[in-house]
Amino acid sequence: MEEIEAEEEAEEEVVIQAIFADGIERLPEQSRDIMRMRYCQAPIKFREIAAIYGNTKVTIQGIVLKAIAFLRLHLADVVGS
Repeated sequence: MEEIEAEEEAEEEVVIQAIFADGIERLPEQSRDIMRMRYCQAPIKFREIAAIYGNTKVTIQGIVLKAIAFLRLHLADVVGS
């Protein structure tokens, strides 16, 4: 029984990753790159990303928050369909 649950959880994780990857690809290029730097690669701090883009930490945090909101909507659309 535990083996089946573990397999189901692994399958669910793959599906979630695919939905996340699809959502990331739908973001504007800068948002997509920032999200990858922050969450998909070795995590980079907001201030480090801000230095790369010549923006403030607050600006980068705002971009990330908007991207997360978009990804939530994307997930809801995919799961709801």
